[in-house]
Amino acid sequence: MKILKVAPDDILIGGVHKRMIIVTKKLVTNGLEVDFLVAKSEGARPFTKLCKQEKIKTWVFSGVYRPSRIKDLRSFLRNVKYIVELPISIFSAIVAIKKSKCDIVHVNGLLNIVPFIAAKIIGKKICYHVIGDHYPKLLIWLTKPFFFLSDTNIFIANKLKAYYNPFCAESKNFTLYEPLPINISKTSKSDSGFIWKEFGLETKDFIIGNVANYTPAKGWDNFLDIAFEILKNHSEKKIVFLCVGAIVENHKHYYKKIINRVEKENLHDNFIFTGYRKDAFQIMQTFDLLLMPSKKEGTPLTILEAFMADTPVVSSNCGGIQEQIISGNNGYLCNPDNISCFVEKSIKILNNKKIANQFKKEGKRRLNELFTIEKHIKNLESIYFKMM
Repeated sequence: MKILKVAPDDILIGGVHKRMIIVTKKLVTNGLEVDFLVAKSEGARPFTKLCKQEKIKTWVFSGVYRPSRIKDLRSFLRNVKYIVELPISIFSAIVAIKKSKCDIVHVNGLLNIVPFIAAKIIGKKICYHVIGDHYPKLLIWLTKPFFFLSDTNIFIANKLKAYYNPFCAESKNFTLYEPLPINISKTSKSDSGFIWKEFGLETKDFIIGNVANYTPAKGWDNFLDIAFEILKNHSEKKIVFLCVGAIVENHKHYYKKIINRVEKENLHDNFIFTGYRKDAFQIMQTFDLLLMPSKKEGTPLTILEAFMADTPVVSSNCGGIQEQIISGNNGYLCNPDNISCFVEKSIKILNNKKIANQFKKEGKRRLNELFTIEKHIKNLESIYFKMM
């Protein structure tokens, strides 16, 4: 059996991309053939480079890979280009899919419709895999035919299955939890001196952090609102906010806005912006708390890494996060814009070791219960074989 996985984009390396690579390598180890299909995009093309490093065959089709939300003239023209080039893009995707000689086209992302249409035209079996809650209701309604036309639909959480509410036979819909994809080597605080030294941290400080790319969906503006309030309301120890994440090419203005707000408040001593880090997990182990106020999400890899790192979590209740965190049991959940809830719950964890220790223990239990790579691979292979 051969699978052609369609990447959602080639503009950054996020949790979705990392998981796809690791899952693919596991599937290959188990005897399946797996290649990737990506749209030819402008810029650095980091996912294609990563596939090359990992020696995974990548096929490319031409054209704009998906439509985008219209925010300005540039995004409007980009969508016009998408529509004009749609027939050429579909033809290019047909050629690539045929050359791959795959049995199943596994389409990742709601708007990845060019390869979906191409696969349908040439009669390939289609696995339609949707990831997060980023889309307005109108757009979801417009894409409902794709759930009907696919052979199988995969949702990353039960809540997201309800969010998309596909009008099709329930037998073709599956919930497949995204796993913690790698066996990560843990580093104790006493053994992670290089991190403490690099950032000038002290073990007596409270470290509150987040690991996320700098995009509006990740809620970094809310992170600052919460941080400023915590600094006003908690003065027992010095608090350092450790911000780990890549600066995304088309969101540089957003990153500058975040930096400017910290400078305006004259809080340089309380904030560290690391940029993209390969050792993000090791850095996370220095956190006393993961503060994750995302506005839109799927089931974030960062939360699973926090469970592994024994780091308590306060997170937004969006996407499928409530299936990762049971609020009050292995973390706290707040509505994305409820700043006072984030402040209250964060201070509660910092002041109460009993609660922090409970969240560490129960987080690890939840991780092993639902989100291991072994469970994911077993269930995914079962879906593929049912499709054949």
